[in-house]
Amino acid sequence: MWRSPPLLTALAAAVALAALAACGGDSPPPSPTAPATPTAPATSTPTPTVAATATPSPTATPVATPTPSSGAEPCDLIVVENRYGCRGAIPPPTPTPIPCEGIECIEPAPDAFEHMTWEPGEAIGWADGIFFMDTESGFVTGYRSREGAGFLGHFAGFDGRWVHIREYSGGTGYTFLMDRLTGRAWRWDPDELEIVAGVSEYLLIAQLTGDPGGRYVVIDENFQEIASFPIAPGDYERSGALFSPDRNKVALAPNSTTVYLLDVQESSFQVLLQAVDSEELGQVYGAYVSPLRNGREVLVTAGHYDESEGDYRSASRRFNWEGEELAWDQRWGDLSPDGLHAAWEEGGFWLGDVSVHGIWPAIVVVADVETGEPVFRVRSASLWYGDFLGGSRWLASGDGLVMKVQDGFVIARVRPVPELVYLPVGTPLPAPGGDDCLFSVGRLGVYNSCEETWFTAEVSDWPGHYDPWGSHDREIRFVLDHGGHGEAFQYFAGSPRIEFPPFADELAFRVRGTRSCLYLRAEPGTEAAILDCLLDGTRLVLSESPEWVEAASGYDRDYRHPSIDLIWTDELEAWVYVRTADGLEGWVAHEYLDHD
Repeated sequence: MWRSPPLLTALAAAVALAALAACGGDSPPPSPTAPATPTAPATSTPTPTVAATATPSPTATPVATPTPSSGAEPCDLIVVENRYGCRGAIPPPTPTPIPCEGIECIEPAPDAFEHMTWEPGEAIGWADGIFFMDTESGFVTGYRSREGAGFLGHFAGFDGRWVHIREYSGGTGYTFLMDRLTGRAWRWDPDELEIVAGVSEYLLIAQLTGDPGGRYVVIDENFQEIASFPIAPGDYERSGALFSPDRNKVALAPNSTTVYLLDVQESSFQVLLQAVDSEELGQVYGAYVSPLRNGREVLVTAGHYDESEGDYRSASRRFNWEGEELAWDQRWGDLSPDGLHAAWEEGGFWLGDVSVHGIWPAIVVVADVETGEPVFRVRSASLWYGDFLGGSRWLASGDGLVMKVQDGFVIARVRPVPELVYLPVGTPLPAPGGDDCLFSVGRLGVYNSCEETWFTAEVSDWPGHYDPWGSHDREIRFVLDHGGHGEAFQYFAGSPRIEFPPFADELAFRVRGTRSCLYLRAEPGTEAAILDCLLDGTRLVLSESPEWVEAASGYDRDYRHPSIDLIWTDELEAWVYVRTADGLEGWVAHEYLDHD
């Protein structure tokens, strides 16, 4: 069954604002001669091209050769390097003992996983598992533990080839690993070994026991040891790691203070970061690695906590895979794949309400990396989607990036000219490769903007917080057995608008959409005293409520904007403190404001 991807974030905001409007808003009834309310940009809805018809079959031991779909040739295994050419049950893997080369606790587990495939839009009956959707055909392949015993601690689909499950039951546990390319599977005790990272040819494993303190081991697809690095006693706390695109280097953060660059070919390493407590930043609490430019560079970050201020801060450094440090501005948040532009969000505060999380007023800046100077900025736009969806917002070409705005999502194009192009889907994340046509839709779907088609998985539960894209654009990934989570939404200070430097510091609005006038009130809320009624088109300047500034301290001063307030009536309402051209100040309903 086909269904549109959930526009969760955008719809939540729309519902809240629509409910307020349905109650009359905060303006008098419209006059007969008032201008019409502006409408949002029209968007087209892509039409699916294939209807779901089949019902999945469980994949124990198949009794017949799978029937291919659409004339495709039958096949035995899902080969991630090629397109799916068949549909049906996948035979269970044939056990093949593999020498462990010193990692004796790894043992074959040929019956550890079961497999299933589903046609596009077909309801997925599993409540748990890790799933891969082919971006060209919409077929979904799922993997899960046959035992289903207890808590599933981790899922991972390293580079699309490896399926990794950590499972607990009755105080004991196993780690399971499957090679999707060959069908082979293994298991081991997670107290002995921990899988840290993987790419198509290699896996990085932490051997936690030994004399004097264990080691990191790089093994190939046949479990042959390629390189080994010592773990100093007490050095291993938790691991974050990235392989370089050529598989020859690993950026590794094994503890709270240190980041190493491992050379797989030479079995050598160097220190990229040794973080220390700082008088300016505070006490170190974590060291992290994250990819830049779709993995062609690495960002090394140290997190700090300033106990005196009760505030968290971070300091980052940018490196190439040769260990050379590159230019990095601490404002930069997302670097384009071509390395020419960086984007970041500024100009706001967290609203901080339990139901509304976001920056207000949100502004995204796009800057030239070489000069460090802004190229343009987009008012009322955010790089934060509201559902913790990670990954770069940049198109693979670097020609633009995706932003969340008041009425949906846009591509803010850098080339050939700056412009905003609306996307007709919710929470779109660009593919890391290809021709800029493919976007994941949330965590469950794929949208092709060139063909205007999409596929969406039909599931009965929320997917887990697992980024959909791996290192290529041939498939997305999602996991189940999460238990659900809430979706936050944001308020934006009007519709999005591109601005070019030099930027004005003043944030100004125009009253719009009342069909008559907008009440200026002494306090937030429709019960407060009316100071004036402002006609559509009236210019207002953002100001700061003196009562708020006097009363606010600590957390409120840091995380609540002095010009906006959120109150609950029948719905959640946002109010903004403004000043008129005559110097009159007061509160107005947020929904009737747009940028000047």
